[in-house]
Amino acid sequence: MEARSMSLLERQWNEARAIQAIYPAEYEEVQFAWKLATHPPHYIIHLSENEGATQVDVDVECTLSYPTELPIIQVKRKRGVTAPQLTDLEASLRILLEERRGGE
Repeated sequence: MEARSMSLLERQWNEARAIQAIYPAEYEEVQFAWKLATHPPHYIIHLSENEGATQVDVDVECTLSYPTELPIIQVKRKRGVTAPQLTDLEASLRILLEERRGGE
């Protein structure tokens, strides 16, 4: 793997660990342990509010070129969110990601 790719991979895992530190109970790693050193992070953040009345899962899969390329993001409805709300939430998230593309 070239140095630039390894640098991006290290940045990706550092960011994933920072997110895990912010959301320790909500963070779920999707990767198998043997893939961690060679593959970009893939994780789910389980979010809820109103004592669990509203719940969504944010599935984040980094690409090999992340953060110069956007990650693959899916917001999955669990409870208390309508399909239009989910569409709006995903659209807002994509705008935010695009604004911050390539940054820390």
